[in-house]
Amino acid sequence: MDIAHIARAIGLEEAEYRELLDLFMQVTPADLRSLESALGAGDVEGAQRAAHSIKGASSNLGLTEIGETAARIETMVLAGRLAETADLFSELGARLERLARFVAIEKIDRLLGASSGARP
Repeated sequence: MDIAHIARAIGLEEAEYRELLDLFMQVTPADLRSLESALGAGDVEGAQRAAHSIKGASSNLGLTEIGETAARIETMVLAGRLAETADLFSELGARLERLARFVAIEKIDRLLGASSGARP
């Protein structure tokens, strides 16, 4: 994942994109928990709302695989096929976990690069 490239592609400065990505990583776990809870409870409206939120936020950030997975869940929920979303939900969780690991590693790399560049 090339953060600078994605930022340019969606018309943002890299620093702005990083801020939005950080916010996404803070908010999305709650949306994922809401989605899981709603799916488990058979709550179509709640599941649709959570899936739509994840879909919209990720799509706006150019995170197409996450957005597409959330969109597929939303479509299935709206079709009343909540019980069939388990594999997609697992896929969505795995994609978000990979993104979280990438963001964390990328932050560490930037910090180490900045601190090593400051040394004489």
